[in-house]
Amino acid sequence: MKVIICGAGPVGALAALYAARKGFDVEIYEMRGDVKTEDTEASRQLGKSINITMSDRGFEALKQSGDHHLVQDAIEGTIPIFAREVHGVAKTGDLTSTRIKYHVDNKPLRVVSRGGLRDILLNRILNMPNVKAHFNSKLVHADLDAKVAVFADSRLKDSYSGQSYKRVTFDLLIGADGAHSAVRHHLARYTNSDISQRWLDLCWCEFLVSQASDGKPRISLDTLHVWPNKDSMFLALPNPDGTFTCNLFAPNATFKFLKSNPKGNNVVDFFRTNFPGIVPNLMTPQELLDQFSLTTPSALHDMRVSPINYKNRCLLIGDAAHTMVPFYGQGMNTGLEDVRVLFQDYLSRIDGSALRMTGIPDNMPLFNEYSEQRQPDVAVMTTLALANYTEMRTSQKSWTKSTRRWLEEALQANYPELDWATLYSRVAFSCERFTEIQRKNNQQTLVLKSLSLILVLFLVLFVALLSMAVLRWQPLSWQNVSAL
Repeated sequence: MKVIICGAGPVGALAALYAARKGFDVEIYEMRGDVKTEDTEASRQLGKSINITMSDRGFEALKQSGDHHLVQDAIEGTIPIFAREVHGVAKTGDLTSTRIKYHVDNKPLRVVSRGGLRDILLNRILNMPNVKAHFNSKLVHADLDAKVAVFADSRLKDSYSGQSYKRVTFDLLIGADGAHSAVRHHLARYTNSDISQRWLDLCWCEFLVSQASDGKPRISLDTLHVWPNKDSMFLALPNPDGTFTCNLFAPNATFKFLKSNPKGNNVVDFFRTNFPGIVPNLMTPQELLDQFSLTTPSALHDMRVSPINYKNRCLLIGDAAHTMVPFYGQGMNTGLEDVRVLFQDYLSRIDGSALRMTGIPDNMPLFNEYSEQRQPDVAVMTTLALANYTEMRTSQKSWTKSTRRWLEEALQANYPELDWATLYSRVAFSCERFTEIQRKNNQQTLVLKSLSLILVLFLVLFVALLSMAVLRWQPLSWQNVSAL
């Protein structure tokens, strides 16, 4: 069985590893140059973070690949973060910070370099005899009925300028080529694809906070740092060298205002007003201005696609199938989980030797079932990711949310048999289906609302009974006392 994979990012490389270890002939095509040798490329992509958080979902996908050393190799060089540290300012003007643990048992997320994880996976597959990699290769045509893909040299400005094309046959074409997927474009010609893409009034850009003059990190390395505001937010993720990769999220109008005078006071005043402590504790005014003048803000969007397959011949995974905003830190984890679910729960249904010899029969509803099962799950995660932008900016100010988190963590820690957990804990520290997580969270919400209503009714009843008792009690008047 010959598998063609478009996209050599972490998701595509992991799919290639799974397929190769099953004995398939694998060819992976990447539009960029050899990402292993162009090790500075990621740092040149303005507005694109090279740091990501990996959770249990991502590590479980690595573990189930069958490569017993892969998880440990991926963990080496990562930074564990145990909490979200929310920064603010008190009424007295003093800077404050509050830590919100990710898990009641203090389990960490891991900050990893996207490029580092990609290189670890590519090193695996490029040393396998049944894997071939082709860089600078752009998909320009896909005939899914004939099972033929056509690639051109992506370095040429015009792919149709009479240059030679590479015609490749396949049994399975996997699109792991990101949010602007070429495979998805060609797949849409064969299916009645329902593609829902929403561009948000929210942009982002990137900054770098350097080490202090003594070589030490300026803020703690074991937390994700958040400076929340009404309609904007600043995040800082630690790097192994003690620096921090930071992102500013704000509406498009805010960026237009800041860019109208990038070297003036607009930027510095905005940060001092909305994110106290960043200037000058983390960056000097000049460092802030210099970095901001070089950034190109990028718009955020999310996207849902259904179906994500054509028969058993073509399938989308990762951002090609579902693009989500980064506020839950689950985009890449969900993409890696796509690979695990596909190979572990679906391709495993067919005998391995039969797969290698004849491929996947068209009369099996294999990928239809995968699409019908997986897309509702990732739709839930896409919604949660967007909602978490509000959560990250406001939850620490909400008494009801803080109380619920405290109660759920207490139940999770002291009564594990109740299977009670916070929503974040279920998403990041389990491999439950997202639809099941949503069902359990809705159930917990219903229970808590019911208990709250019962408590309110009890208090109302208690106050009413107390009031009746007071009205019925009539103390003796002085006249009655004198008569006695």
